[in-house]
Amino acid sequence: MMKKFFGAGIVLALLWGFYQSKNFGIISGGIALFLFGMIFLGQGFKELTGGGFEKVLKKFTNRIWKSMTLGAVGAMVMQSSSLVTIIAISFLSADLIPLAQGIAISLGSNIGTTSGAWLMANLGGKTVSISSFAMPIIVFGLLFLIQKGKNIKGVGNILLGIGIIFIGVQYIQDGFSVMKESMDLMAYSLEGFRGILVFTLIGITLTVLLQSSHASILLIMSALWANQVTFENALALTIGANIGTTFSGILGSINSNVNGKRLAIADVLSKVLTGIIFTLFIYQIIPIVELIASYLNFTSEDAFKIAIFHTLFNILGVAIILPFYSSFVKMIERLLPEKNVIQEKSEVSTNIYLNGASKELAVTALVALLKETRHMYDNSIFVILKAFGLTKEDIAGEINHEEIDRRIKVYEGDIDKLYGEKIKLLFGEIMDYTSETISLNDEKYYPEFARIRRANTDIVETVKTLKHMQRNLIRFINSNNEEIQKQYKKIIFDIVYVLKNIQALSESESNEEKMRIIGRTEKYLYENDLISNGEVDKLIRNKLITNEMATSLIKDTNYKDDICKKLLTSAEMVFNKEIFNEDIVEKKIKKGIFSLVSSKKKRIEKLKRQKYNLKAKIDKEKNRQKKADLKKELDEIQFIIEKFAD
Repeated sequence: MMKKFFGAGIVLALLWGFYQSKNFGIISGGIALFLFGMIFLGQGFKELTGGGFEKVLKKFTNRIWKSMTLGAVGAMVMQSSSLVTIIAISFLSADLIPLAQGIAISLGSNIGTTSGAWLMANLGGKTVSISSFAMPIIVFGLLFLIQKGKNIKGVGNILLGIGIIFIGVQYIQDGFSVMKESMDLMAYSLEGFRGILVFTLIGITLTVLLQSSHASILLIMSALWANQVTFENALALTIGANIGTTFSGILGSINSNVNGKRLAIADVLSKVLTGIIFTLFIYQIIPIVELIASYLNFTSEDAFKIAIFHTLFNILGVAIILPFYSSFVKMIERLLPEKNVIQEKSEVSTNIYLNGASKELAVTALVALLKETRHMYDNSIFVILKAFGLTKEDIAGEINHEEIDRRIKVYEGDIDKLYGEKIKLLFGEIMDYTSETISLNDEKYYPEFARIRRANTDIVETVKTLKHMQRNLIRFINSNNEEIQKQYKKIIFDIVYVLKNIQALSESESNEEKMRIIGRTEKYLYENDLISNGEVDKLIRNKLITNEMATSLIKDTNYKDDICKKLLTSAEMVFNKEIFNEDIVEKKIKKGIFSLVSSKKKRIEKLKRQKYNLKAKIDKEKNRQKKADLKKELDEIQFIIEKFAD
């Protein structure tokens, strides 16, 4: 509601300004064109680099200095420290980089973004109209934009952005020049600390409204060129612009996790701290600015002095924090501590990793979804084990059949309630997040989002299938007929065996070992299938179970097979540790493979070599038991090769 009133207030204020002053309209239009050009510029760099900044973010953030350098370069290229900070927030939200690296990226981006002030100082205040260069640039930009190649389109967007920015700058300059004839803003200038404080607040407000420190700095420089503001007040406005730009990061962190919010707080604190220091010591800093300007031959160029001041502000802001960096990070963590989200068994389970900040980039969204899918998987295993009266401890280590047989107590409560608490809401959140993220990202990522959606659907269906089995499980586990009781316990044992192997899968570091675990599990299920091995027919012939029991047993065996198959299929993705690294995610997407068996050719070749060596060992082995064990291992490898080979 507040947002609506705020938006309506801005619209009314603009309408009033347009009505009162033609110059207000010219300056406002110039600002709008400048910001519009910045959008084109950012889009162009994104297309030209192919998301290169995001790709190198993880690779080059293992050291603080690397993170700062990356942030500085990213801000120089994209001409927006806010955009770099928001990207860092999205990576933090997906837990792809630690907080210390995220803060370093943000600090580096503050230095990198000062390049824009130097560019604007060079653009403005010239006797030649820069808008005359804008038209041909826009023509070429549009020409490139309508081409098919992605890189050419990127160049087109960049040229369009530059051209529109030039026109915006010209309009702002013209507006201030004409305003000087009818209104002298210098009459409103304030001297001393009172003026510094007032104009700092004006600078903060202006930047919060414009959502761009570049636009604010351009306005400050334009006012200086037109002699509409004193140099001292312009410096105060620059301090305010630097503080106000943190508002974009605050907005970007609203839907992020705790680390994303911590980064926004760190950005605010660093800028406010630097702002206080520069406000208190502004009269000591001005001579330093003058000295640097004199050395660079910019003595009479106030706009360049603003660029120098802006650069000093951000460099010294980083220098102040750097010696105490570790303590600064720890202080931020204490200011906003991690919430202890310990969900009791009766609580409704909701998402942990999904947030608005991570969905803007496909890679961070995919990794967040994969982590949330693992959360969903854990919840489904909890429900399945609960249905049998078991816990996760029962699938840890070696399976003790006697202990499990003793502990089995089929849950007679409402599985629908468990489904509602642990699965339903979480599944809905994952599906909604996936749909929203697909609409925001490139089509090349669609198959990967579809695979994750399918994996979650499979996980949910295992619990739904279990609900269909509950009635017969309760009935036959407690039956006086020992054979039907034995067969239904066998159904539970099979599911527990699969869950035990999936637990081993989650702990394994080797993908070859994971393939063997999956192959071994499927081989076990194939060899112990009650229907295909004729066990059910034998029970009927020997009149050990009734026809009604046999019908229920066949149906529930099929349900069990469906549960095991879907658990194994989704486990291939959920417990592949490789795909929780965004660099590997990108590589797998490029190859069109996004599962456990991503490099299966090499692994199959390795297994074939193992098979050849095993055959040689079997031929040489004299001990019967060892020979039998080797043959069993050979059968297992052959089964895996047949499963995974093309």
